[in-house]
Amino acid sequence: MPVDTLERAVLLGRSPVWRQLWDERLTEEHRREISRAARRGEDLQDPFHAALAAGWAHRRKRAIQLNLTLFPLTLALIAAQIWGNCLGERGGGVFCAVFIAIAVLAMGVVPIVAVRSLRTLASAEERNRRVYLSAVEAVDE
Repeated sequence: MPVDTLERAVLLGRSPVWRQLWDERLTEEHRREISRAARRGEDLQDPFHAALAAGWAHRRKRAIQLNLTLFPLTLALIAAQIWGNCLGERGGGVFCAVFIAIAVLAMGVVPIVAVRSLRTLASAEERNRRVYLSAVEAVDE
């Protein structure tokens, strides 16, 4: 069964359709439940919530991918700070140590956490999409 445009927009977390459903049809408790399930890679049993969870996971994946795209720029700025603070005539000191620590943490931790989050969100998106589509197929039969 083909998924129509409105359903596809919700499953992909596209604004304004997804945002309108998220803001107007859900309570704060439901929003927390949906985002928690998506962050943990879990599926929801309610088809409506599952569709919104798939959309939330897709939106979050896009945000992480954008951040990873900009990550080299961030590292370049940190490297410039290290170059300016550590290698000049006034080199060394606390600022140098802070920027080196930030660079080491950024290069080691950020990619690992981002890849782990992307995998978990992809799993949540797929599982919730399946829950929603199976409910739609059951209604159509």
